[in-house]
Amino acid sequence: MITKESFKNLIKDGNSETGTWKEQEWSDALKKWCEKNLVLKSAENQEKVEKYCIKPPLTIKERIERCGKRVVTDWDDEKLERMLQSDFQFFTDFAFATGTVLNRFNKSEFKAALIQWCTSNIKIELNHTNANDIWTKVQARCLDS
Repeated sequence: MITKESFKNLIKDGNSETGTWKEQEWSDALKKWCEKNLVLKSAENQEKVEKYCIKPPLTIKERIERCGKRVVTDWDDEKLERMLQSDFQFFTDFAFATGTVLNRFNKSEFKAALIQWCTSNIKIELNHTNANDIWTKVQARCLDS
């Protein structure tokens, strides 16, 4: 566990005039330290770099982007048909979230509901109680393969 003082010593980069630093100076020092250490191949500060410099994704959408994936924009009939045949849980999830019961045989209604579900669920923050379950469903339902 790193203490506040050892953290300050880590990022002040030899500057002894830190006694009067305000929040912005510390923020700038951390940014400079991160920029310097992110490019190094040294394992010496690896754990600290990961802890202080790498911002984890906050939402499912950010996680999608970090994974280099994309949300489906062209819902072709084949993809919709596969989902209709295999993802029975979607109808329950959608009804629970919206209070609307879908007609399984109406593809245009299903497509609109799927787009609505995906648009809504990619905004969910990863610290949400059910984020892992939702992430798994978003991967199956909403991402280009």
